[in-house]
Amino acid sequence: MKKIIIFVSLTLLIGTVSVMAQAPKSFMIKPGIIMAKQVWDDRPTTNDIKYLEGMYVAWNLEFFHHEYFSLLTECGFSMKRNSVYKTDKSVDFLYVAPMLKVRYELGNFIPYIYFGPRMDFMLTKSFENAFSYGEPEKVIFGIISGIDMEYRFKPHSIILGFQNQYDISNSIESSSWGSMKYNAFVITAGIKLYYPK
Repeated sequence: MKKIIIFVSLTLLIGTVSVMAQAPKSFMIKPGIIMAKQVWDDRPTTNDIKYLEGMYVAWNLEFFHHEYFSLLTECGFSMKRNSVYKTDKSVDFLYVAPMLKVRYELGNFIPYIYFGPRMDFMLTKSFENAFSYGEPEKVIFGIISGIDMEYRFKPHSIILGFQNQYDISNSIESSSWGSMKYNAFVITAGIKLYYPK
């Protein structure tokens, strides 16, 4: 696990520094709804674990615009509600993710996929621990992937998207409860602004 964390950290650092050194081609903001679920290892029962909705918003910059490929640097806020506590409780994260984007243009319609490593930073939690399994980790490593449909009318575009966020490192580790990761799905609707060449 330590090797994975080191690899993901270096990838995030190198990717973010590389793309930030270039002039961006576009800027996008995409609010949406996140459906997050806790995935527990070695837990006696998971019948009460459900996907719970929360607030989500992200923004990204696009770099290295090729005919089919480009790079994205994305930063976002995700509210992952906690199934173990009451449904109004949540853990809020700020994440950063450098990603590879692959697209195919069909006139004004541009379907594309994207994927890359992700680093979550815990901002707040709206509860005090009532159980003995410990505090959530303040930094979590994961993978982000998604598929979007863009409709372009330069210098703007509107975008509908679907995204998955899966954790590599554990959010919680406990000798009595086991370990827990988040798996989340996101539905977004955004707008993109292309910068003039």
